[in-house]
Amino acid sequence: MFLQHFEPTTDLPDEPKEALEKLFELVTIYLLKYYRNTGFTEHGFYSEQQIKTYFTGALLDLSSGYTIQEYRVNRGYLDEESNEKVYSNGAIDYWAFLDSNSYIIELKSYWARYYPQRDGGNYLTIYKDTFLRLNEGLSQIDSIADKLAYRAGNELWGCSICAAPIFVELSSLSEYSEYPLMKYFKEGVTPKMADQKGVSWYLAEFGSQYLHESPKKDPSKKIVYPGIVYFSKVKRLRRN
Repeated sequence: MFLQHFEPTTDLPDEPKEALEKLFELVTIYLLKYYRNTGFTEHGFYSEQQIKTYFTGALLDLSSGYTIQEYRVNRGYLDEESNEKVYSNGAIDYWAFLDSNSYIIELKSYWARYYPQRDGGNYLTIYKDTFLRLNEGLSQIDSIADKLAYRAGNELWGCSICAAPIFVELSSLSEYSEYPLMKYFKEGVTPKMADQKGVSWYLAEFGSQYLHESPKKDPSKKIVYPGIVYFSKVKRLRRN
């Protein structure tokens, strides 16, 4: 159905590694099912809220229904003036029970772009704030971790995810060819990850059957979405 490659960080334990790989695969299956059933005219990438649709379905399947979205919590922050911890109401994107462990998940979205034949070459790049959003999700998790210590499971994991659909802008859909996204991802993106500790990534390539003609202000431009990459950072919050 699609090509996939998971590159976990070397210090990622087996339990969250296996859970994330299953999650990203199932999210992509749901995403492509919607894509296919709309005749490839709608891709569902327009917002973070839309992408959450696929994560919700995948998490419910993987957890046998033991998942809740927008779980209400109190967030704790250290007030810089008083040097005391203060609390405010908030919510986490997901709390799920997977493979005997609890997961707190914050989901972000951004974009990755592939440039064919630009400046004499091909390359794929991500937007510069991608890792800032990923770290922001982990900070949000840290602010409520102590409030979820009672949750079920052998271990409690915090997971920040940034889903980045890959797009290509063309003058005509006939210009599209099977781009080796993996090759250009490793050339264009992985060097930027050298100073990002603990980041794992999962790349799914859809292939030419998943084209999307997306008219912009300039009707001569067409956009296709040949893949998606999921970045993640995981932190153990509690071990029983």
